[in-house]
Amino acid sequence: MNKRPVFLNLLQIKFPVTAIVSIGHRVSGVLMIVVLPFWIWMLQETLGSAESYANLVSCIEEHSFVKFIIFLSIISVWYHVFAGFRHLVMDLGFGESMKKASVSAWFVLMLTFFAAVFLFSVFFE
Repeated sequence: MNKRPVFLNLLQIKFPVTAIVSIGHRVSGVLMIVVLPFWIWMLQETLGSAESYANLVSCIEEHSFVKFIIFLSIISVWYHVFAGFRHLVMDLGFGESMKKASVSAWFVLMLTFFAAVFLFSVFFE
């Protein structure tokens, strides 16, 4: 028997949609933790004074990168909530068959897509 290590190219493996949604749920959780200091800083700026609030608003309006970070973090929260609700429902014993799990995974992706389109239309008028 050959005991050599096997090279797995993750870009060639075809993951099912349920695995993609599960991995995305973990990635969105990590992203939320990473941007948490940014949100805390923004909260601190809004509560500091009227001048610091005005500076923050002008920074957000002038720099599209800041808007994009805010957009990504909000979409990350929405996706995490949608996928988390899906996982909770499945933990209760509903939708555990592969067909139902696939349908609910696609539903999470579609909800997130429509939420992103809506937020994009509001944010980047």
